[in-house]
Amino acid sequence: MSYRTLSTLTMTGGPDALDAAADCARRWSAHLDVTVGAQTRTEPAIMFAPEMGIAEETLVQDAIEALDRAEAETRARLKGEGFGWSVRTEIVRSADTLRRIALGHRFSDLAILPAPGEDRGAQDMLEAVLYNTRVPVLVLREGFEPSFDRIVLAWDESDVALAAIRAALPLLRQAASVGIVAVDPDSDTSGHELAVMLDRAGVTAPVTPVASSGRPIPKVLESHARDVDADLIVMGAYGHNRLREIVLGGVSRTMLHDAPVPLLVAR
Repeated sequence: MSYRTLSTLTMTGGPDALDAAADCARRWSAHLDVTVGAQTRTEPAIMFAPEMGIAEETLVQDAIEALDRAEAETRARLKGEGFGWSVRTEIVRSADTLRRIALGHRFSDLAILPAPGEDRGAQDMLEAVLYNTRVPVLVLREGFEPSFDRIVLAWDESDVALAAIRAALPLLRQAASVGIVAVDPDSDTSGHELAVMLDRAGVTAPVTPVASSGRPIPKVLESHARDVDADLIVMGAYGHNRLREIVLGGVSRTMLHDAPVPLLVAR
């Protein structure tokens, strides 16, 4: 099993993961589908003004011009690559548009997206893919060269964590080191059945229980990843409903926001 079709999606003016996606496509001889989007929004102050139609038309035209430039730049960056690739463009007018774009990525084996940081468009894009597809997502900071030698599996007994680990199997089989970390586990045997499953798949992954000692779970995971010099954390995403994650925050949202260590997430 390997990743044969990769995809990435970037918004004009925002962070992108194109170089990392191209690196992975090169490494795995995979096809890369690229979507370039440009967002257009009508400012609230002019929504009900008589000139709204003209203003909106101007915003759309600006987005189209930005999109044309971004498409040309993307094609130039991919020109001459030995793997198959395609580029398409989209004007993003609403959440419905983002959902439709995300659904176009559901035939990928793996989506590769930038950590959004403070970029709202990148955050919306990442959540659209996670909530509207079952495609695992590799999330990393812009300009970060991915490596998959030392991998940490964040285990909390959840279905989404198991989905992410299953999705990561092609990487786990090639990694030099794989470890399971369980934060504040419910029992001494937490992670044992997962370790057995992975062993049968040819992956040796010892379990390390870690006490949070009052620290937020994202901080615990980040600290453990630094301690073992991890290249990648594999974890489930958005195990709770979306409203709860937005209102209360959560491990998923916090980890995905900046992703100091590359993440492979699924739900």
